[in-house]
Amino acid sequence: MQALGFMGITERYDASLALLNALYGVNIVSVPRNVHDSKSLVDFDALARNATLAGLLADDATLCEIAVVFHQQRVRMAAKCKPFAHGHIDAVEGGVVRGWTWWSRTDEPVMVSVMIDGAYIGQVRALNPDPLAEWNAPRGGRVGFALLLPAELAVNSTVRCTVASTWQVLGEFVV
Repeated sequence: MQALGFMGITERYDASLALLNALYGVNIVSVPRNVHDSKSLVDFDALARNATLAGLLADDATLCEIAVVFHQQRVRMAAKCKPFAHGHIDAVEGGVVRGWTWWSRTDEPVMVSVMIDGAYIGQVRALNPDPLAEWNAPRGGRVGFALLLPAELAVNSTVRCTVASTWQVLGEFVV
């Protein structure tokens, strides 16, 4: 999901439209047509009380929550006239944090800051080859990053990666 060029949220239509305009330099205006005057025709509270349905929709709800967080982050970056980076932590294993990232509007490599439990560990530039190359990632797929973590990494530590210049969160990973 983090690799998508644009992602809108229906319930945040105006913010999504503003993000689309900022990202692509267009000026599409909101036209309120085909809208219903009530918030919803579906009683979501009743659906949530249905344990079977709630279990079936759990993955969808989690995906929706993640999408909303990324959308809000992108909207905040656009409001500050700052570029956002697509990015993700793939894994923390073997004492290394690995992921990928690229800027939305430029081919400059992204500098990634890595923290463990809020303590700064170091920075790494996203220049490594990544399997996203087969999906047409920028710079021929050279968007990966990897940073060796301290050997004394404690269980349940939180590894957080951010874009160094904007503090945009790329992800967190609990070891």
